[in-house]
Amino acid sequence: MRGRSKYDNYEVLTSAKRFPGTYYKIQLIAVKHYNPDHPRYEPVKEWGELETEYIIEKKLTRVLLARFFSLEEAQAVLEEVRKVAPFQRAFIVEYEDGERVRRVR
Repeated sequence: MRGRSKYDNYEVLTSAKRFPGTYYKIQLIAVKHYNPDHPRYEPVKEWGELETEYIIEKKLTRVLLARFFSLEEAQAVLEEVRKVAPFQRAFIVEYEDGERVRRVR
């Protein structure tokens, strides 16, 4: 799978479920070594499910909080997520039919 954006069209490996239509995820962090049991993820698990995307070319794993079917819901959760260290730089990503489309600003 590849992203659609010219700025983010990396090939990624993911086991995330794909949905038809538009939905959103919050990218929390990108790490070289992902450990799902790391305590930094505990505070955000109450707001959604953790998913990952491994970027083959960069050898990085994106850690995302999924899934939100309205931008308003994603924005409200992002506000809370940014209060939790180390996720102050988290951001919303739009997906369409299971493909990463763009970063929402």
